[in-house]
Amino acid sequence: MVYHSLVCILHFISLRAQRAARQASSVLATVPTPAPTTPRLRGVVGAGFTLIEMLVVVAIISVIIGIVVVNQRSFDNSIILSNTAYDVALSVREAQAYGHAGHGVSGSSSLVTYGTGIDFNAARKNTYTLFADTVPATVNSCYTTATLGSTAAPQNSPAQKTGDCIYTSSGTPSDALLRTFTINNGMYISNVCAYTPSRKCSSPSNAFTQLDITSARANVGTHIYISGGTLLSPQLADSACIEISSPDGKAHEKITISKVGTIFVERKKCL
Repeated sequence: MVYHSLVCILHFISLRAQRAARQASSVLATVPTPAPTTPRLRGVVGAGFTLIEMLVVVAIISVIIGIVVVNQRSFDNSIILSNTAYDVALSVREAQAYGHAGHGVSGSSSLVTYGTGIDFNAARKNTYTLFADTVPATVNSCYTTATLGSTAAPQNSPAQKTGDCIYTSSGTPSDALLRTFTINNGMYISNVCAYTPSRKCSSPSNAFTQLDITSARANVGTHIYISGGTLLSPQLADSACIEISSPDGKAHEKITISKVGTIFVERKKCL
């Protein structure tokens, strides 16, 4: 649309220039050469652009430039939104890789008996946390529960882990904070949902306030738990959805994580 409008304007200017040239030529052909003191080409005065025509052209060009600038800003926001969604997805994949590799807390020489996870909190729209699930220090059923149709981990086996699949940020002791991710480009986490299998979301129903996605070595799949809000106790979910929105709230991308560990990004809201 913008390209065709510019072509039309250039064509209009070209036609007006040709018309002015023809009028000037005809006047030169019919008017005799006056004395040097006599002004020349008095009849060519009306052959150029009028003020109205110039104003119309300037107005059209201004409108086109405005449309281009607005569309460019929307395009830039779209690219930034997609990049942010993929950054969040890669953070979840990083937690899975740490957990399955048995990545321990920096400086610790003891055997890694815990998982690694990502924590999303409804109260924090621009940050999320990578943590080591070190609390409690006793074997917990969240990692020994049968997953994907497999049997529970045998007692005292490497698959048994400590921790509770929930990020404990306060109190003594608390889970080890590995890294805090910050979204500082204007995009924000607008909603977090989980499917248990019924859909529960942090907004607007406040069904829960905390989503934790953990993985551990020798454990198949990913452990997804929600807690807080109206929940009386943590619940295990089949999948989770993190919704990222643009600053104006008009564009959305979602990151979906399933209990089998798959992660994919889509240009839509968490539904």
